[in-house]
Amino acid sequence: MKRKIKCISTSLVLASIIAGTSVANISLASDLTEVKSEVKGDSFTEDELKSLEEDLRKDGTDEDTIIRLIEKLKDGEIWDSFKPEYKDLKPQISTENYSKTVYPDGSYCIEKTEPVYNYSPRAISTVKSIKVVKHAVLVNMSFYADYKKNTATGKAMITSQYGYNVQVVGGTYTEDTKGYVTGWANPTNAWYAIRVNISQLGVNIYNGRLWIKLFANSNGHWQNDNFPF
Repeated sequence: MKRKIKCISTSLVLASIIAGTSVANISLASDLTEVKSEVKGDSFTEDELKSLEEDLRKDGTDEDTIIRLIEKLKDGEIWDSFKPEYKDLKPQISTENYSKTVYPDGSYCIEKTEPVYNYSPRAISTVKSIKVVKHAVLVNMSFYADYKKNTATGKAMITSQYGYNVQVVGGTYTEDTKGYVTGWANPTNAWYAIRVNISQLGVNIYNGRLWIKLFANSNGHWQNDNFPF
């Protein structure tokens, strides 16, 4: 399992989540019942490339690196942040609710959770509007969840999942599954998964399933994902 509060996928990127669970009692929030898709051409548009440049610049990427990353995409090559050989690379920046991993070519992943509020000093309390974010620039995704936690038992229970968001640049995606474990568990979890295809000039750059997942127990919550894989 990855460390607490893992990645955030950047805007204009396809975000995907896959989540499996060993718990039998599962609530599927639209398990393939509302399949969404975005259909684009087989190459990045000028507007998409400009948006990527702005996104990279906003996160502090230097101009030379931005040029190299954009040229890689134009040449039909995926960034290092999506290559499986770098899946074990550790974040260079890591705090309680935020981490950033920069890859050899300058691409990066940002992971974070954004709690909005938490109330009640009693044994059972409610944590509201936890935002799980994965920002990988080419693919970005997020969702919100509310949960209750019981300090007497160590368990937590997810009560709702909502606010799904996916952004993909230069590709297409379809929703796969999303849902959460019902009842009290230690830990419990909620997930969101998609299938994405990114191509340039007729060349398949990336095709696979991506997911993000929120875990929670009485001690708090953390994130897991398969970016990169």
